[in-house]
Amino acid sequence: MTSGYKICSVDGSRLYKSEMPEYKYSFSLLKNKRPNREMFDAVLGDNLDLRYLEDKVYPRYKDKMKGKNLFFKNGKYKSTVALINVTFNYSIRKFDHRGKGLYVCSDRSFDRKLLDDHVYTENGELVAIEVIDPNRRDLTNYEPVKEPIEGKTLGEYFIYDPETMAYRLKKDEKTDRITGKKKTGESKIKATVSKEKIRNTLYRDGFTVDGIRYKRYKRSAGSSRDGSCLFIAEPLYDDMMKWSRCEIDGDAIRDQASWQAYISLTLSDIVDTLDIPKSAIMIIPDAKVNGTDEVINITRGESKNGETVSLRGVRETVTYENKIWDGEALLDESVFEEFDRKLAEKENGSTVKKHGMLLLRNRMFKTCAFRTRLQKYFRDNDIDDLSKLGGYAPYAKTVEDIKLVVTESSVKYIKLLGMLEQGLSIKEGFKKWLDVIYKSPSGKTFGVVKYDKATGPMNNQCVYTNYQLINTLDINREGINLLLRDSLDLLHKVQMDPLYLRYYTQISAIVENEYADEEEREIEVTGNARRELISELLGLSDLAFKLQIYKDYTLNVEQQGR
Repeated sequence: MTSGYKICSVDGSRLYKSEMPEYKYSFSLLKNKRPNREMFDAVLGDNLDLRYLEDKVYPRYKDKMKGKNLFFKNGKYKSTVALINVTFNYSIRKFDHRGKGLYVCSDRSFDRKLLDDHVYTENGELVAIEVIDPNRRDLTNYEPVKEPIEGKTLGEYFIYDPETMAYRLKKDEKTDRITGKKKTGESKIKATVSKEKIRNTLYRDGFTVDGIRYKRYKRSAGSSRDGSCLFIAEPLYDDMMKWSRCEIDGDAIRDQASWQAYISLTLSDIVDTLDIPKSAIMIIPDAKVNGTDEVINITRGESKNGETVSLRGVRETVTYENKIWDGEALLDESVFEEFDRKLAEKENGSTVKKHGMLLLRNRMFKTCAFRTRLQKYFRDNDIDDLSKLGGYAPYAKTVEDIKLVVTESSVKYIKLLGMLEQGLSIKEGFKKWLDVIYKSPSGKTFGVVKYDKATGPMNNQCVYTNYQLINTLDINREGINLLLRDSLDLLHKVQMDPLYLRYYTQISAIVENEYADEEEREIEVTGNARRELISELLGLSDLAFKLQIYKDYTLNVEQQGR
């Protein structure tokens, strides 16, 4: 059973150019036939996709992978090349910077040895040039140019500087839009292939690495925000997409944003799983509330050259419709008790803690399930027959079977299927979803993405807020001061009172991530060591607050103490 894998993350511009030797992307296979662990700089946490891929799909294709093992142990971590994360942060420019001041035409292979007097040309066209950067010490040994080439050959990006007898990038002079002052910076070399073209090409054609062909697979909600996407080894694609699609024709779905989001729900990191039989699930319609409210509608004011000069707020009365149970579910306490025991065993037999919320995932399904005494409610209200229930449970035989009550909005399959089948009822969509999901033995397995935990800060006495919560407040400057008063008071005490700081350092903790890269682990270890040292010094002497290390720590207490 997988617990997550390290995977490669590479920018699309590099894959786009990978036909060129110096840009050839490879897993850097070593003599032991294991990829270089430094290539695996991303983490794909434990999820339902990985479990199905590793346990069900990959074993059927292992013999067809030409001796290539896609899942392996890489040092102390598990790694896989079955999936690659591709980012699209860079375009391809006319000249690429290939280190130490060397710029080469992006569509050319080049050996630095070919440089003659810092340049290399063919048929009067500049192919490569070595420039000097006064701010880089490693180029201070730049030998003077003997015979400068003419400006026409240098083109629009490079220039010869007679004072330093060196080539350098041209400088651009721009006017700062805010200050109005002129500022000079290095010229930006124009892109010959845009990020959009790179994305479209790789999405359509895929790419090959070390003889393995990759196709576009999925992008999670988080990936859509940062612009990255997962690609999968082509032999595994069809089976994984068949499993993900749940027999829906994705090409026929107009709302591709929803489609991509819903087939990616099983990529969410999970902490554990729960087995729930299909006879235990009942669905009820979403409850909706209509109303009116007074809002401030922010509109564009005057514009000049396509830019907004001012914003204008207009008070308006609007009508709204709200799903009051959107994505929520009721889960019987007996299922929670099973999860509580599993979690306690996973944490080496610690005390069984009682949890009240589980965020669940399955194919085309996501819900936030709350702990309830569902069966006790049925007994207390004399609900002893399925006909007395207000919902629909097609495979339940008795009321005692019902353990999970979900709403329509939790089953995304119904929404997608409704786009293709006009007049689809909740009952029809729900039964089809159950039939599709439970065809596979793994269908009963629901991933637990999250569960309720102690708040953490200051020995669980405080909680961290976030911008979503703050944005719900109709708050003015005085209100902000009131909101921040306790936080600023805490910060002041931590920075000014050595005894308070000692208490703070003892209860603050950094949660170590076993998949963090070396730099992240170094930061965590350094932070822990500094915090422990400060705490020990304060325990030895009240005068420790006079030390420079104490003063430095208090200045950065928010970063060092978490």
